[in-house]
Order: sequence, then structure tokens, then C-alpha cells
Amino acid sequence: MTFTTDCTTAVITPPSGASYDYTLNQAAINHVAGTFITDLSGCETQFVFTCPDCSDPSLETFDDVTGNLQVSSSFSEHVGLHTYKIYASIPSGDSKYFQVTVNVKPDCNIVQIVGNPIQNATYDISTN
Repeated sequence: MTFTTDCTTAVITPPSGASYDYTLNQAAINHVAGTFITDLSGCETQFVFTCPDCSDPSLETFDDVTGNLQVSSSFSEHVGLHTYKIYASIPSGDSKYFQVTVNVKPDCNIVQIVGNPIQNATYDISTN
């Protein structure tokens, strides 16, 4: 007699989402994917991670093996709210996501000073 496992019933439950504040030019935020709760009933436990919202390598780095997300930038155009959905899938076809929100704030310690350069001037002291 041979017993087989029906892996189509395997399910995963994602961890709760997370929110971060990040200031430009500071140390990177490292979000660890967390632990997915699994009911795999003897099936393969290999997760496949994807992050469709991770599309700007100058802002974020995503590891599709571990599901970890790193956010770091020095560019002012990144200031604002960024939302990432990180999906985990298993071979049975079940796929769930959790959401990571990062509010990128400007670095107020750096101020750019702009102005017009002072032009060269001459003065003739030979005349009264």
C-alpha cells in the first residue's frame, strides 16, 4: 500500500505587515520577511518570494530567495510614501502577500544653498 499526500490543500498564512519611517542618507532599513505560518501536510516547504512593487534599484533591494527587503537612498525624488506587496508562493499554488510601507523623509541636516555668483567688478581710482 502506498500513501500519497494531496499537496493542493497546503496553505500559507503571511505575517502581519510593517510600516517604517526612513530618512534619506541614513542607514538602510532591512525588513526581514518574517515567518509564514504553513499547513503543508507533508508537502514541500520551499517558498518562492516575489515583489512586483520593487522596481527601483536606486531605492530598494529585494532578495527573492529570503523575501527580505532593504530600503536606502540619498535621492530627494524618493521622498514620499512607498508601499510594497511581498508575495510568498508554494508549489501547490497557494500564494499570499504581506505589505510593507516605507515613508521616506528628507534629510533636514543637509541644506543645499544656491545663489547667483558675484560678478567681478572694477573700480578706477584715477578719477575723482
